[in-house]
Amino acid sequence: MNKVSKFAFACLLCFGGSTYGSTLGPRSTHPLAFMHGLPSGESPGWKNKKWFYSELQYGNYWNAPSSFEDKRTGDYYTYRTDFEQALLHLENGFALNKELAVSVGLPIVYRYGGFMDQALDDWHIFVGADRFRRPYFQKNQSRWSIERNGIEQLTSPTNNGLGNALLKMKYWFYQIHDPEGEPAYKENLGASVSTQIALPLRGASSGLSTGNAELSALLHFGSHVAGKLYFWGSASLTKKAPNPLMTDWPQKTWAQMYETWFEYKLKENWTLIAQLRYESPLMEASYLNFIYHSTEDKYQDAERAASGWNGLTSWRATESLGFRYRVAENKTFTFLFQEDFTLGDNDGRGNILYVHGTPDVALIGQFQVQY
Repeated sequence: MNKVSKFAFACLLCFGGSTYGSTLGPRSTHPLAFMHGLPSGESPGWKNKKWFYSELQYGNYWNAPSSFEDKRTGDYYTYRTDFEQALLHLENGFALNKELAVSVGLPIVYRYGGFMDQALDDWHIFVGADRFRRPYFQKNQSRWSIERNGIEQLTSPTNNGLGNALLKMKYWFYQIHDPEGEPAYKENLGASVSTQIALPLRGASSGLSTGNAELSALLHFGSHVAGKLYFWGSASLTKKAPNPLMTDWPQKTWAQMYETWFEYKLKENWTLIAQLRYESPLMEASYLNFIYHSTEDKYQDAERAASGWNGLTSWRATESLGFRYRVAENKTFTFLFQEDFTLGDNDGRGNILYVHGTPDVALIGQFQVQY
């Protein structure tokens, strides 16, 4: 394990968080979603007047090289994702009064070859799962590629650093104060609306931003279900700016996100967490033909499943399981394990689930301080 890997895992032990104030979902980290600054879910309210939140994600991203033909123009596009990514998201929030709060977030990424490729391939062999064409490519590479008619659109295969600043404002219009609820949640329920503006800090050539401001509107709600079980949900709609790296691709103008988050109090300081997020397609599938290199149906299905097709043209789901530990009255640490299973037989192989590989798997740590 190299120095970058050791640093990332050390950070996972030190960073991470939500709740005892607002609960924040993990950042959306599909490379194109990151460029657009697409939002994540969060709980409707807060407890303290100020908070500082940090999140570190470490994930493996895998889409085998694949090509598409644009039915409208005859252009050929190529897409590939093969790297590991450490994402650090820092956010500082302030309650202006009992109903209104603002925050500023800065997501920072570092992409490199990593060390998880062989372990993930071995795991797929062990459980008898599809290997998604990993054996045909060199391990631990750092490569993100977007081509149009053979011409690379990205200036770097890694693309590291800042992309957008995320400015948010939330109006907590319906507040539920549950006197019988757990102390960490009883002042964080009800419903709210929020807006997020992703302000570009880099140009599109960086691969980290579209270079345009992008606006999202969100609805958040939270409820005490029963006993020690709590539920949060969010829905968002984003007006996407055109991505200059994919000018001729059939980009969708609007992006949707739906997220649910269940928490069950185990002990005084320990909470079990289950989270699910669905995000809408980035491209219009009806305008694209997938170009197969295999001639047999079973190999064609495997070829498409290993590519970026599902992540570009279909709904993307991520599931997270983990726990939260309340370190002190106003400090919490959260650890989550994230996968990419999505409901449906999108690969035409008779399966009830499909994957998109962005990320294939991720470890997430969160830390929040209320003051």
